[in-house]
Amino acid sequence: MQNRKEHQWVLNRNIDVSKQEFIRYAKAISWQEVMQKLNIGEYQDLETGIQSRENRLYEHLQRMDIKYQLLVMENECNIFAPETNEIAPYFENDIFNVIKKLGYDWVWVGDEFVTERKLHFIDDLIVGEQDVGVGTIFTPDYQLLIGTVYGVSSVFICSSKQMIEKIRQFADFEGFYCTPQTEVAWNI
Repeated sequence: MQNRKEHQWVLNRNIDVSKQEFIRYAKAISWQEVMQKLNIGEYQDLETGIQSRENRLYEHLQRMDIKYQLLVMENECNIFAPETNEIAPYFENDIFNVIKKLGYDWVWVGDEFVTERKLHFIDDLIVGEQDVGVGTIFTPDYQLLIGTVYGVSSVFICSSKQMIEKIRQFADFEGFYCTPQTEVAWNI
């Protein structure tokens, strides 16, 4: 068994590694665990802290306390948040495996604004080096859309309530249902 310390470099966000290396050596932790470590009670506060960490908010809106807590945690624990508006590489394969369990073998992968899209065999995406990153995933029948919002660290799974319930049977994704009152800061 290899020593995980040998592969510490994989966890350094400034070093470009392959998707498969990242998946092999990185370990996902839940947002709930991060919130517990930082003693944060609301996802909104965590999101504001992440956006503050990336200097995406006006100074008067930033949560400097959470920003610094995140920076300390990242340095001391080798933990880092995924890039905003990006589907994290280790999360992609979870998504692809769920889509396969829903009965799909192919998905469209579009760029950030879905101005370009390409049809992919899901198994090729799972074992391949291409990561979706700042992209959008959707099924050929348009019943399921998975994407991100620029400047936000959340991944949105959009579909009917029945489809979302099926997804929840196959995976324990952390999150919440959006309602008409849910607000997201859409950046251009």
